[in-house]
Amino acid sequence: MQQTNFTCRVDAELKQAFIRAAKANDRPASVLIRDFMREYVQRTLEAQQESLPFDERAASNAWGKHGYECR
Repeated sequence: MQQTNFTCRVDAELKQAFIRAAKANDRPASVLIRDFMREYVQRTLEAQQESLPFDERAASNAWGKHGYECR
């Protein structure tokens, strides 16, 4: 899968606290952010599927078959 950069603004104190917490757990901050993004996408997809009528769920599952499903 092709990779790209994602830039966002965040409070300097929050950034430093996040980096310290990541280091304390021996995890790179970038890996944690990617994990959080994947989890958020997965939860969103699951919530959307739960709100669809039963026969529309099968059609919506095609989105996950194109490499966007989070594991």
